[in-house]
Amino acid sequence: MRLPEGMKLDSADQPTRQDRADGYFAHSGNAEGRWHRLIDHLSAVGRLTLAFAGAAPWAGEAQLAGLLHDLGRYGDRFQARLRGKDGGLDHWSPGAWLALSRHRAVAAALAIQGHHVGLQDGSRDALRRLVPASLAANHPFRLALSEPDPDRLSARAAADGLVLSDPAALAVASWEKSAARMVDVRMLFSCVVDADFLDTEAHFNGDVAGKRYREPGPTFDATTALAALDRFVGERIRAGARAAGGVLEARESLWRAAGEAAMRGPDVFTLTAPTGSGKTLAMLRFALEHARRNRLKRIVLAVPFLTVIEQTARIYRQVFADLPDCFVLEHHSLAGLGEESDNRDAEDNSERQRRLLAENWDAPIVLTTNVQLLESLFSNRPSACRKLHNLMESVILFDEAQSLPQHLAVPTLAALSHLSTAYRTSVVFATATQPAFDALDQAVTKHAPSGWRPIEVVPEHPEMFRKLRRVEVVWPTSGEKRTWAGLADEVRGADSVLVVVNLKRHALALLESLGDTTDVFHLSTNLCAEHRRAVLDRVRARLGSGLPCRLISTQCVEAGVDVDFPKVYRWLRWKPLPRPPGDATGKGE
Repeated sequence: MRLPEGMKLDSADQPTRQDRADGYFAHSGNAEGRWHRLIDHLSAVGRLTLAFAGAAPWAGEAQLAGLLHDLGRYGDRFQARLRGKDGGLDHWSPGAWLALSRHRAVAAALAIQGHHVGLQDGSRDALRRLVPASLAANHPFRLALSEPDPDRLSARAAADGLVLSDPAALAVASWEKSAARMVDVRMLFSCVVDADFLDTEAHFNGDVAGKRYREPGPTFDATTALAALDRFVGERIRAGARAAGGVLEARESLWRAAGEAAMRGPDVFTLTAPTGSGKTLAMLRFALEHARRNRLKRIVLAVPFLTVIEQTARIYRQVFADLPDCFVLEHHSLAGLGEESDNRDAEDNSERQRRLLAENWDAPIVLTTNVQLLESLFSNRPSACRKLHNLMESVILFDEAQSLPQHLAVPTLAALSHLSTAYRTSVVFATATQPAFDALDQAVTKHAPSGWRPIEVVPEHPEMFRKLRRVEVVWPTSGEKRTWAGLADEVRGADSVLVVVNLKRHALALLESLGDTTDVFHLSTNLCAEHRRAVLDRVRARLGSGLPCRLISTQCVEAGVDVDFPKVYRWLRWKPLPRPPGDATGKGE
């Protein structure tokens, strides 16, 4: 967590065990016996929330939410709860009600209401239920209010030194339902949740000197990172290149195009490039150069499949090997599964640091999955939304963008479009098979005024595809079919071959037909992630050494996994087209 210059959050005169009965407190004693004064907690969360909101027009509303988020802790019942004499209390709704009734701050009210229980319904009817009398009579979680009179809480807070003012601008000026408003509310919610988590954590990590905030992630120095990437490409890629001249020319063309497009301001982009063109490193070059040019804060790469994310992570670790630990933060289920270190203490410290930074993505480069990123954008849970504010002024790369769920395309594009327009965040959809999402511009505009009109990073990509064409596709003749036994005979007759089927049971059927054939490998989600990685490592090693290698796989091998076979079989099932109206033949085409 990095604080603005000159900002100090250390709390003076914290109470000891002996004087903890005096005043109002947010949290009970930490390991040093220090109790957390409520005014100190509210003030610190307000300042942190304001800092996290940055240049957002609703920054003042975010600060208001931070100052009011725990107002209910001024209630006598909550103070009794800290001493173990009460329980089952709602301490968040009074602050939400004051934000709504006195300041007309809908987003702040929703953030305060949800900072423990998750974002709730923001409709007019739902917000009316924040009235204290209504909650006291029928609480949705069957809790009691820590204090039913918000005016009494407000008076105690004012006497304690809490100063409130109306925000200059509001995140939600009306009850309009749209993806854009949804993103704004979640962004403000993220600021409040992360600030609350961090200040509470600092109290319980405190020592005799006062609060102790966690160590921030490494500083994002895009210039140094670009130098590391240029060095890696020069020494490891260009120097050892054995590809044909046309391939090398196409790769250099992509590299130049990525650098030129990076000069633009924050926007929505597509990067269309064929397999084998060096797309992974070209994406990284665009992101680093773009971040340096526009003073952006971090890069987030979202990948759909674990097999691909581990492959990309390996490249990134090589590129930035000389930069500080956690310069590249991996937030996915395979993270931390590398080789064990001889220094167990150092490994434990590094893992603890990684886990802390993964909570709010406080790192220069984050490698994650589509699920993690999209869940953060659309979830209502505090832990999932906590990291959202760190997407402001960033570059978000979606690799293999065609894998985004088609039925969720419009709300996803609308949320990303507004994120780009409102928060200086660039979004890049990279793939060899670019979806025609630009055709959804009109539908997206209904939910986000900015619509979906991406800029292509590589305008000349059709020519690049022509130069890199190196596959001959042989289609079966009409009515031609293969049995598993027949296909098994063809696989035995090839030294190196890949067979891709759609279903795991089909892969197992082919493996059974191959019997005791040697040099056969299997890849599917029946294998755990670590096992799949081990299989791919063996496959790559054999292909690189020219040894026989027969791989039977499901579709998990198709999304960008770096393997190169001389012959590939792809399972297809022919289906007749639906019968057109008036066609009595019933024949497909």
